[in-house]
Amino acid sequence: MKTSQILGLSAALASVGLMLLSVGPGTTPHARNTAATAPVPRKSAPGSAGTPSPASPTSTAGATATGTPAIAVTGTAVLPSNALAPDDGPAGDHLIQAMLDAHSPHNLPKTLEQRLDQLGRAVWLADLTGEGRAQWPRYFAAPGASGFSDIRIQAAAARGTGPGRVSVTLLWAGTSPAGDPEVGLPATVQLAQQDDGGWEPVR
Repeated sequence: MKTSQILGLSAALASVGLMLLSVGPGTTPHARNTAATAPVPRKSAPGSAGTPSPASPTSTAGATATGTPAIAVTGTAVLPSNALAPDDGPAGDHLIQAMLDAHSPHNLPKTLEQRLDQLGRAVWLADLTGEGRAQWPRYFAAPGASGFSDIRIQAAAARGTGPGRVSVTLLWAGTSPAGDPEVGLPATVQLAQQDDGGWEPVR
């Protein structure tokens, strides 16, 4: 990951952190995002136009302090459009995770946070790929898949949003149905604690 991209992503995650901190216990979190809501457009290759996938529209939300065009990815959070590049690959994901961690409110016990991070990742992968949906029959009413391939979760961060309620923020990457590599795609998985103490995804 290039230095300029790291700096850009750091600024972007700062805005995500401000949004997360503004959501206190008892406040209803934003609805979960899907693959087609607001991906960060792929970085242009030399001599090519940097257009997002036709299946993944974006919405403009002003510009960053440096003048970089910005893309709204959740309710109020903004990511610079050049914060991430498809050619960074999995080797840069640990940096994305570290930055998301640095700008996320850690209001859960560490072991629980890690366990729910993994649960959120598993649920979102099942949502995207269709594999493993049978584990959560009340959450997935029907089989299906997003049409994306080469999917990987780049980062995840769980935070408590109320008694027995947790929201897992995710950033993920994949190749769109049109064949375009996309990175920094946002998603949210909501979890609720059950009577037996376990956790299940909820809508």
